[in-house]
Amino acid sequence: MVGAMTALISNFFFGMGPFTPWQMFCFGLIGYLAGVLVQRGVLKKTKASLSIFGGLSTFIIYGGIMDLSSVLAWAGSLSWELVAVTYMAGLTFNLIHSASTVIFLFFLAKPMIDKLERIKTKYGLIQR
Repeated sequence: MVGAMTALISNFFFGMGPFTPWQMFCFGLIGYLAGVLVQRGVLKKTKASLSIFGGLSTFIIYGGIMDLSSVLAWAGSLSWELVAVTYMAGLTFNLIHSASTVIFLFFLAKPMIDKLERIKTKYGLIQR
């Protein structure tokens, strides 16, 4: 929910477009997947594991879905060649986006987790 709403609200400031629902879907999916993996014990709340998960999910999930959305939005017809060219054209951006996600998560994971845990405790969210 946080990821989807973040994309929507930020696009009020930075501009809406046909990409906004796709961004909301990607951010929501990544957040949901992270929550499920943490809850099942697959993903640990450490800098290293969150950074690796963030980098991979940004590159594979966000980059993959957003590149596909570009093909679907702007192409007159769909072909494997067009999809491949679009993915190759977006490769540099996706790598930079993924690397920056790793760096930001490495430095900001602990403060973000601490704040989220405080909110969870304060408002009694996700009690077992």
